Amino acid sequence: MSSAASETGRSDVGLYRHPSDVARLVFALIALGFLLLLALLLDSQVSNVSADILAVVEAFPNALVNGLVGLVQLLVTLVPVVALVVLVRGRRWYLLLLLALASVVAAIAMSLLTGVIDESVPLEQLGYDRVASWFIGSQYPSSTYLAMLTAWLVTAGPWMMRSWRRTGWVLVVFAMVAQVLSATEVPVRNLMMLAVGAAAGSLALVVFGAPRRSVNLDSVREALVRSGIQIDRIEPHQHGSGTPTFATSEPGGRRLFVRVIGRDQRDSAALLRLWRSLSLKGVGGGVSATPRRAVDHEALALGIFGAVVPTPGPVAVLGTADEAALMVSTYITGDRLADHPDVSDETLRELWSYVAALQHRRLAHGNLDTTSILVGTDGATLVDLEHANVDASDAALGADVVELLASLALLVGVDRAVDAARAELSDDVLERAVPMIQSAVLSKQTRIAVEDNELLDSLRDATAAVVGIEKVELAPVRRITIGGAVSFVGSLVLLAYVFNLAANWDQTWEAFKSANLIYAIPIILLMISTYFSGAMSLLGATTIDLIYTRTVAVMFGQSYLNRFTPANAGGMAMRVRYLQLNGLETAVAASAIALTSGASGVAQVVTIVVFLIWGGSSDKLSDFEFPDMGSIVIIILVIGAIATLVLITRFGRTVLRPWVASAMSKIRDSIGDLMRRPTKLGQLFGGALLGKLANVIAFWASMLAFGADISFPKAGAMYIIATTIGSAVPTPGGVGGVEAALTAALIAYGIDNATAAAIVLFFRTLTFWLPTIPGYGFFRYTQAKGIV
Repeated sequence: MSSAASETGRSDVGLYRHPSDVARLVFALIALGFLLLLALLLDSQVSNVSADILAVVEAFPNALVNGLVGLVQLLVTLVPVVALVVLVRGRRWYLLLLLALASVVAAIAMSLLTGVIDESVPLEQLGYDRVASWFIGSQYPSSTYLAMLTAWLVTAGPWMMRSWRRTGWVLVVFAMVAQVLSATEVPVRNLMMLAVGAAAGSLALVVFGAPRRSVNLDSVREALVRSGIQIDRIEPHQHGSGTPTFATSEPGGRRLFVRVIGRDQRDSAALLRLWRSLSLKGVGGGVSATPRRAVDHEALALGIFGAVVPTPGPVAVLGTADEAALMVSTYITGDRLADHPDVSDETLRELWSYVAALQHRRLAHGNLDTTSILVGTDGATLVDLEHANVDASDAALGADVVELLASLALLVGVDRAVDAARAELSDDVLERAVPMIQSAVLSKQTRIAVEDNELLDSLRDATAAVVGIEKVELAPVRRITIGGAVSFVGSLVLLAYVFNLAANWDQTWEAFKSANLIYAIPIILLMISTYFSGAMSLLGATTIDLIYTRTVAVMFGQSYLNRFTPANAGGMAMRVRYLQLNGLETAVAASAIALTSGASGVAQVVTIVVFLIWGGSSDKLSDFEFPDMGSIVIIILVIGAIATLVLITRFGRTVLRPWVASAMSKIRDSIGDLMRRPTKLGQLFGGALLGKLANVIAFWASMLAFGADISFPKAGAMYIIATTIGSAVPTPGGVGGVEAALTAALIAYGIDNATAAAIVLFFRTLTFWLPTIPGYGFFRYTQAKGIV
């Protein structure tokens, strides 16, 4: 609850889902995820640290340890029993059910996770036999029991007085310390227990709700009086920020405005601001660690902003007895601009003159919409400066302009909002804002309203027009994108492969030195042939006649770009440019590249089937079976259902369906032309198949170079399947994923780890990394000659 919430003012009449509980659930899950990654990725290091701690605490006197453990066991047994008795006598059946559900979730989760992280726990050093408790056996309370106790504490928190909550946390910490001191538990499992219990308790509150948390007016009044502010009256104030606010009157008639920030407000605001900071570049703003720092920041902002534009005056920053923080400022009489049906041009010009002054001083409001502006008889006043930035970046300054433009456009229309901004703001300020006019920059309430009214595109176009920008390129404000997430996953796979290779480098290098290097000659020749076959396939995908030698040069050059761009994006762009310069329209050139990719996919499927059947007949792979028809039908139906759901959405109807229809029309036309020219069709698919076959032979030759006894068809099946799986890793050329898949396939065949790693390193060095050298030369050559 808010730290200024009444200890007795909780109501059981209604239950509500509080944003602060969502925030605590997210924070607990983040902590749990971090601990899991730490235990799984650095299991040996965590185990060594835990072993060192256990070695230290073993020096403690047995009498002290036994007495401490017995006391903890007694307390953690009596406290839940007493709590149950109190709840039953008070007929708090709902809370009892909530506690039961939270404890079950915590127990199941902790039991499962304990087994997952066993490798990071030095089980042989846990001193269960060292402790002779005077109460119960040494393994009580377990981490699972303490996780349940923590879940109880978090779940019952909204119903408990603050003093009892603190007592409960002291008991949990005391139990954790006693476990470590008695060498019966390690810190990593204790911390995981806290995270699991907190997550289970918060989940129960999020799903089922908690009592409404009211603010204690007495604590607010006491804080004001203690600071010398005498008040005749204090009453709740209607406010749109979501934090408790009050209006007060002094004996002399002066009115004050009081904002209360407690634990609930801090946690929910911290989650939102943290997510915005992580997901957006330069726009999110910081997160205050405590309520007091939050009001200190707002008071600073009010003072600095007030020297530039009209704002409330800071009066005092106070703390309450229950650790909430109060921001006291002068009361501004007026209505919020969002509630004004008619806004004059003078008011609009006045607002934008404020923005111009703030931009000049590099001051950003942080949430400058029409709800943060009060309009009274003396003009407009900026309020709600809790997210203000007193040394703002260009992105934050641009976001202020965009927020006000969008919210004013909803109120007065796009034209009036842009015209007023143009009259007061410089071209530089507007030019900085135009690329920022996108939904990600806007606050939630403005974004929803703008998207419902479809104003964003027209607002961007109108603003760009007044400063003479013909083509707008949106600023890359998002940190977290689908492409970025995919690249991150690919990078993790690559790092895992590199670390694994480095960990076994001595053995791998010894195996690598045993290679018969005479095999490098045919492997290099086969590698070169793949670029000639790729050029053949590209010739077959187009209806125009290309010069074969130039196309080969382009294929070598695009391989250089593919080493540094995921999904071969750089090479595709180079090939599209090559086709454009040879007379094809962009759409037709893109469809030709799509045809080569499609032909490569068909060749992949054909080679998989051929080598599996061939390998099965020659190597007795009789256990290979195709999936049953029922499974295939289910997979097709699931894919179809997902595609249908996507296509019926607004994005699917307005973007995907027209794009798919246009692309299919172009591909159909290209295929129709190719079908009338069998030679082109043969080049398209023949080149793709020859390239696959060359790679298979090169891989087989790499295995022979290390003396691996394997037949060609089985090597082919192994290579095609492993590369199909490994290429799904979103790194340039499937780096990391392909190596890992090939190595795993060789090990499964029976080749030792070091030799398998050496074979893959030998093969990928000659066929993947070596072409980078001539590829760079051909890339520069094609640029110099104007081929691309």
